[in-house]
Amino acid sequence: MAKIEQVAQNQEQTGDNVAPNVTPMTNKGKELAKAKEEGGKKKAGAKEQPSKSASYMKKLHDFARFQLLEGANEEEAILEVSSKMRCGNDTATEVVSSIYKELHKFIGFNGLPLAEQYGLYLSHFRPRAKRSQISGRLEEDGRELDLEDLNNLRIDMNIFGAKVSEANFYIFINSKYTPRYHPIKDYFAKFDGKEATKGNIAQVAQSINSKSGLDDYEFYPEFVETMLKRWLIGVIASVDGHKNNLYLILVGPQRSGKTEFFRRLMPEGLKRFFAETKLESRKSEADIAMVMCETLVIFDDEMAGKSREDWAFMKSTLEKDTYTVRKPYGKGYERIKRIASCCGTTNEEEILGDLTGNRRYIPIATGDVLDFEAYNSIDKEELWHEAYALYKAGEPWELSREEITMLNECTTRFERTDELAEGIMQLYDVPSPTDTRIIEKLTATQIAQDLRIIGIKCNPVALGMRLKKLGFSQTMTTKEKAKTRLYSVCLRNVQKSQI
Repeated sequence: MAKIEQVAQNQEQTGDNVAPNVTPMTNKGKELAKAKEEGGKKKAGAKEQPSKSASYMKKLHDFARFQLLEGANEEEAILEVSSKMRCGNDTATEVVSSIYKELHKFIGFNGLPLAEQYGLYLSHFRPRAKRSQISGRLEEDGRELDLEDLNNLRIDMNIFGAKVSEANFYIFINSKYTPRYHPIKDYFAKFDGKEATKGNIAQVAQSINSKSGLDDYEFYPEFVETMLKRWLIGVIASVDGHKNNLYLILVGPQRSGKTEFFRRLMPEGLKRFFAETKLESRKSEADIAMVMCETLVIFDDEMAGKSREDWAFMKSTLEKDTYTVRKPYGKGYERIKRIASCCGTTNEEEILGDLTGNRRYIPIATGDVLDFEAYNSIDKEELWHEAYALYKAGEPWELSREEITMLNECTTRFERTDELAEGIMQLYDVPSPTDTRIIEKLTATQIAQDLRIIGIKCNPVALGMRLKKLGFSQTMTTKEKAKTRLYSVCLRNVQKSQI
């Protein structure tokens, strides 16, 4: 009744003759009306409360945020803030409205399941935070979040209202509530639908100033460009689940620029996936697995001085397709495919020692100095775009049978000196069809006995591999049901009686 009388009195003062239409009001409605009335008085000239300190305003904002997160609508939150924080209606309205615009999607946030709170917070406040499908780690704008970053993120979530424990935090990172992306695949995907400029690979090959393939006895002028192209396509194929077991090596003198060639090979968007390290047998399996599964290109800046064990280890590493690793934030072990391709440099020429033939290592002789004016002028992004377009068009990354032959013929100068092979050629020649000398058929054991006389010890298996590589023909004979392998040889300036 008092309210009706007050409304009538106001009408008389203003000259309004419209009859009031008053309906019963709830307690909350009365409080809202009273808050509006007080706000109207302040607009009419009543002084607003003096400005509050920064700490008070922070409390005011935190309280308003809490009310909205608890599920209060905007009008109810204004009332609560105005009455509980003892600020004017205008201040409460301004604070709540500004927070509501920011947090309208978070209304009722505190009632959501914890995992959904995590996901909603991440998508709103850290929308660029994603889990890398390469490393399994949380990244933001291409930067891996370290331990301090992760701790700060979880603390901020807790301050906001998502009470995420440390255990749950890492579970949520490895769940559907964290967006995932593949930074390397995403990089190459931007080329889809665009035409690549051609000729970049050829220009890079020319900038090496190589004479490989240009000798009279190994004339393959396409050798350098073909091998470089196969290796580049192989790098892209490895990201798509295939294995690139080609190893590109620049061989040349010091200060020729071969190291900078590889360091400048990657475009800006891929530089963080280029690693300078050595694949050596003394390294742990975990270290090798990490670099092979998280790096696009591994670069060994000086391959000279490697032991036989290191070369054997490199060979097995190039053949390996998957590794068993424990992913970040995970509890168990997983089988992960490798994505790395390898390259390197060396000053030494004698680097090849596989008696079964070379199908992996691509040594290319550089000139005294690479043509860096030409090399630096090549757009490296377009270089990789061209390689990507070739891969998508079905261009192979593995060497064909003819290309393997070309590789072996163009790289004989890089084969390591072999004491056993030299000993064989010191005693024997490979018979020719027109040979008039006596051709003897000897077993590997008999030849090994001859070699021991000149101070060379070997086992029959290694000897057989050398004889085959050197071109000695072999036949099988059966004596008393036992098969024996015989090698056709000509004694070289040595009479058998002298041996």
